[in-house]
Amino acid sequence: MLLDEAHAKTIEAVLKELRATEKGLTNKEAEERRTRSGLNELPATKKIYPLLIFIRQFRSWFIYILFAASFISFFSSKIVDGSVILGIVFLNAFIGFVQENRAERTVQALSTLIEPKATALRNRETDVVPARDLVPGDIILLRSGDRVPADARIIHCREFKTQESSMTGESFPVEKHSRSLSLGSPLADRTNMVWMGTLVVSGSANALVVGTGSTTMLGGIAHTVSTAERGMTHFQSKTNQLALQLGIVSFVAASATFVIGYVFRGLPLMDVFVFSVASLVSTIPEGLPAILAIVLAIGAYRMAQQRAVVRHMPVIEDLAVTSIIMTDKTGTLTQNTMTARTLLTVERIIEVSGDGWQPKGLFYRDGAVIDPLHDLVLKKLLTIAALCNNASVHLEGDRYEVAGDPTEASFVVLAQKAGFAKDVVSAHHNAIDYMPFAQETRTQGVLVTRPEREIYVIGSEEVVLAGAKHYLSSGGKKLLEAPDRARLHQEIERLTKQAMRLVACGYKRVPEKVTQITPDLLHNFIFVGLIAIIDPLRPNVAAVVAEAQKAGITVMMATGDHADTALAIGKSVGLLRASDGREYVLTEQQLASMENAQLREKLLTARVFARMTPDAKLQLISQLQAMGNVVAMIGDGVNDAPALKKANVGIAMGTIGTDVAREAADIVLQDDNFQSLLKAIEQGRLIFANIRLTSYYMITTGLAEIMTILASMAFSDALPFTALQILWINFITDGVPNVALAAEPEHDDLMSEPPRRVQTSILSRDALPFIVIVVLIMAVATTATFKLFVGFDPRKAQTMAFTLMVFFQLFNALNMRSLRHSIFSLGWFSNPLLTVSIVASFFLQIGVIFIQPLRDVFGLSALSIAEFSLLLLVSIIIILALEFYKRIVSSYEKKRSKAAPYPARSGA
Repeated sequence: MLLDEAHAKTIEAVLKELRATEKGLTNKEAEERRTRSGLNELPATKKIYPLLIFIRQFRSWFIYILFAASFISFFSSKIVDGSVILGIVFLNAFIGFVQENRAERTVQALSTLIEPKATALRNRETDVVPARDLVPGDIILLRSGDRVPADARIIHCREFKTQESSMTGESFPVEKHSRSLSLGSPLADRTNMVWMGTLVVSGSANALVVGTGSTTMLGGIAHTVSTAERGMTHFQSKTNQLALQLGIVSFVAASATFVIGYVFRGLPLMDVFVFSVASLVSTIPEGLPAILAIVLAIGAYRMAQQRAVVRHMPVIEDLAVTSIIMTDKTGTLTQNTMTARTLLTVERIIEVSGDGWQPKGLFYRDGAVIDPLHDLVLKKLLTIAALCNNASVHLEGDRYEVAGDPTEASFVVLAQKAGFAKDVVSAHHNAIDYMPFAQETRTQGVLVTRPEREIYVIGSEEVVLAGAKHYLSSGGKKLLEAPDRARLHQEIERLTKQAMRLVACGYKRVPEKVTQITPDLLHNFIFVGLIAIIDPLRPNVAAVVAEAQKAGITVMMATGDHADTALAIGKSVGLLRASDGREYVLTEQQLASMENAQLREKLLTARVFARMTPDAKLQLISQLQAMGNVVAMIGDGVNDAPALKKANVGIAMGTIGTDVAREAADIVLQDDNFQSLLKAIEQGRLIFANIRLTSYYMITTGLAEIMTILASMAFSDALPFTALQILWINFITDGVPNVALAAEPEHDDLMSEPPRRVQTSILSRDALPFIVIVVLIMAVATTATFKLFVGFDPRKAQTMAFTLMVFFQLFNALNMRSLRHSIFSLGWFSNPLLTVSIVASFFLQIGVIFIQPLRDVFGLSALSIAEFSLLLLVSIIIILALEFYKRIVSSYEKKRSKAAPYPARSGA
């Protein structure tokens, strides 16, 4: 494919292959080619039929079971029950339906990157044409500020730079040229190419279009994002498993009830059928989807308070099992801003505070604040920085925006921190000529006439420093000797290893007759100093990485930047040790050369990856997932979109992130704060804990009712509950208390533990003893109470059993707040919603028992105050028994934790 090889061919060869010339195409030729290549647009997504999306929402065991329960309810004339179940099913389907347009919006966001106009040579004349009309073979003209309209091979250029951070991950603007490169050059190293959607920050170029629309690199990313398949989330998988388990138990129990009642006890067919259906509806988890949705909604709300907006709610719980955080570098770990951090002169080292484009900061020497304008050398250096640039920084709303080369903008901000405004300095020194950065001389400069006629330059240290014979000292011009150079080079090496880019500042006096800068004047400068520029780390990012590692999560960095830069950043944030060398950074080329077995072995210890293309990031995540990891990807650029879509959880930066990244992500960090990701993971872990609590509560209530029914039917022809009573129990105990449990606050330091294993089910073995104890106490006590009274008064027996079961389940909601901690240590009112729901349910039960019309509707007998009080006292047994069990478990865990790196846990 020409696009993959154009960088390795001479421009003559590429022109010949495309049957084009440097004079461009005619309109007729362009039209003919457009019929073959199509418009310069990203491919339209396949038409999405809303009906098919809606139907897809019903592919779940939960839904199948609920449809069956609804059908049985309608068949047995339980219209209300059947309608409620169907309502829940369609509500969940609607929520899923609304959330399934993200892939289409992702490609639409990519499409917005194409500028509507482009400057091209047509009919041997410069013409402005719609960008969508460009074809391979067109010659396009690019200038500073242009958005590149297509992938193109540079024919010739002058001081040409593009900003490609969103495509390649390279923080600094990339200097371009027209020379041929080696065929195997990585995407980020193809410096004779320009890519659709990137930005020209300086200079000019003529380029030959080699790729348009879907054949561009951006088009490839669009295709990858739109076709990337994401499997069922961990949350969906585990809840489906739970639904199947509970559904089977419910149908088996209801069938057993029917068989015992009709076959062995000879109860009337219709009565026992209606009762069996009622018990099925009561024990089947028809409320579980709604409860799970509420749990996720509460988690999403809490995450929103931490500035993390959830776009795809099921992935919240996936954060609980996230074992790897894969992060981009530029704009994610770093701020994607150029900041002058250190000033290096022959005599001293000055540190500069302040990050980003905000012109606020202080100057420090040996830890003490200084005024740089009182220092002859620093004042000269800052004057050069203020004038040798063609950039501007201005405030728009509450954010500073940059026009021009970001590196040059860092000079503007540096000068402003010292109080030098560019226009004022320029007028004061009477700047009469400006020379933009030239690749041939590796410098840029300005000619001033006051106080002396001088040329100020900023350029590569190899040119300015190496060619200097003198330097400016606090005492004036001095000879630059070998020890001075050695000391400077030592500091340059140190700063370079910290991912800083250095530029040198110098000046020279010129004769009065000089009115413009010419190449023959660019030599023998007096060296002033070096400016060390860095894309600074986000605040506290190293601490956040350490916190993630403490939580048992492996943090990896995959960047398109150079290996040396990746190494320095990896060390700075704690991914690598200070002694680690380049061998600890893997590049895309190295990964591609490895066999699967070798690659998997490397991935067990590798933490930093460099020169990674979008496809390489995608393959890396796929390989990690194949090894059993749950991967959260965090990024901000176009090049991160495929990886964000492929990851189990995709997280995008909200402020500096591209539209593409935000649309591909499941979670958007509004404040661009890496710390927010850990808060989201903590919420994910809390959500899983609360899902377990609500599930255990529903299981214990359902099983207790089933066991009571079966046990009572084993010795009596009478039933312990009527169908209506079962449905009432289901409403009063599984309704509001379950919602309240979903809002249970955190009781432990969840981030001090490793992530859960992916294989861990919602129903854990650790919880089985707890569940068994609860179910046995409720079933045995309720069955015994029913048996005690059934021989004297069956209706009274039903009333006693019915009321006792309600009280048991309400008190059990308090037990379920934690399977480890005592309710007395948690505090009775630390979950006010649960307290209110229990009190409300309690008074509803009192109304059913003591209000005559309601009592008649439910077929109950009147209870005396003594009987009511006795049932209340008996039901408290459920709390006392579980408090005793929790104490035993807590004692055992304390002993076991002494030998374990993480405290053992059961439940929540």
